[in-house]
Amino acid sequence: MRIGIIAAMQVEIDDILAESMDTSVEVVFGRKIYISSRSGHSLYMGVSGIGKVNAATFAQILIDHFDVEVLLNTGIAGSLKGGLGTLSLVLATDLHYHDFPNKILRNTFPYLASFPTDDSLRQLAREAVPTGVKVEEGAIATGDDFIDSNEKKAAIVAATSAIACDMESAAVAHTAAAAGKPCLVIRCISDEADENSAETYDHFESRAAAISARVVLDLLDKLA
Repeated sequence: MRIGIIAAMQVEIDDILAESMDTSVEVVFGRKIYISSRSGHSLYMGVSGIGKVNAATFAQILIDHFDVEVLLNTGIAGSLKGGLGTLSLVLATDLHYHDFPNKILRNTFPYLASFPTDDSLRQLAREAVPTGVKVEEGAIATGDDFIDSNEKKAAIVAATSAIACDMESAAVAHTAAAAGKPCLVIRCISDEADENSAETYDHFESRAAAISARVVLDLLDKLA
């Protein structure tokens, strides 16, 4: 299977690169694509950069230039739900924008207010979660803003019912939906999207990224 893997930052993909085989690099429109393999799958992966446009354009490169069959988005996220603490894992059921009106999305291509993930991929990912890691399934909200206050959190939850937030995943899922490609978003909580987010994020960034990457690696081993 030809699988695209997208991370916003290098720390979110380093562990996947370290455990992949025969890696080469191709540059497309200035974006570095790592071409590798694992468990019989051809992998096309890289660092999109932070934010929705970076994520969407990187996903489109993987679709157009490498004809990937599946898109996986891995990385870290902020928690929007009480009890969903740092180093918990979120498997997204659907992706929303918290900074773009749903009405416009519903009334223009691809005519979806949110973007679903693939049920079978999500089930396999759940089976790949390491023992001892708390996991929840639910909506993730995306926007071009680092969420760092309870006021912002409350507004996003009210608008989307999301349990976590990030800055890329809805754009990846949006691109996948427009192209008819199955997609899965795997995110590990690095902070609680509150007034202490910056400090918490710095402390948990690497550990959260490693958990998400581990799930991706074990998911690849389970995929037929």
